[in-house]
Amino acid sequence: MITRSALASVMLVAFSSSGCAHWGSQNVYGDKREVGRRMVGAPQVAETTDSNMSAGFSGYGMNHGNGLSTASGGLSSRSGSLKLTHCVQSADIEYLRPYVVEPVVSGREVDMIAAGGLALAGALTIVAAQRKEDVSYANSTRFGGVVYDPTPAYGAGGVMIGSGLAIGLYSLLALPSAPKPAARNAEGRWTERALVESTGCGLVPGDSIAPPAVIPSVAPPAPLVAPTPAAPRTPADRLRELDGLRRTGAITEPEFQTRKKAILDSI
Repeated sequence: MITRSALASVMLVAFSSSGCAHWGSQNVYGDKREVGRRMVGAPQVAETTDSNMSAGFSGYGMNHGNGLSTASGGLSSRSGSLKLTHCVQSADIEYLRPYVVEPVVSGREVDMIAAGGLALAGALTIVAAQRKEDVSYANSTRFGGVVYDPTPAYGAGGVMIGSGLAIGLYSLLALPSAPKPAARNAEGRWTERALVESTGCGLVPGDSIAPPAVIPSVAPPAPLVAPTPAAPRTPADRLRELDGLRRTGAITEPEFQTRKKAILDSI
């Protein structure tokens, strides 16, 4: 059974471990946001692969009219990948995140552990004393002897249970003893280096590229002009042409004379 020295040791440990509740703090963070960016190095081309997969299930059922039915189904899938080209560049990005320093109670759990442990030790002391009393009573009935008196153990167990309850109530009702501090606003700033979309590579859609080469213009062809109609031939021209035909043998002498007479008659 528990002795007075053991009881004193348990009580000392319990009370020395209690009274730990005090005001601490915790940070409640807001959303971070970018407040500055500085590009580093030169733009470069990067490739990423976009993979996707889709699946579908289809099926049908059939009733045979005799209370039996059958069903059939199938699973189909499709997968593919697409290579994407990006123009990227390293950048030092500065972020800002606001937060609130809120006061919270710290150390309460230590008080509760000490209070619960002391109360549990007291309860175990009482249970052990009751069992010892039952055993000694059975032995005295069979063999004679003095029955164990559990009163001191009951008292020690009750003291430990009461002390545990007192420690718990003291921590809950009286601690922290200092006034609750006010919450305060603060912010954190830091810089991260990351690759970001950029321009200047001249190889990806939407990026700036060199202007197209100038193609020399070609003058359009001159419009077609209708030829000037020839001046009408004079009778002398017609006679010379007719004489040339006779000389070459194209016409006979009688034909020459007939046509010559017609030209002269038209004058």
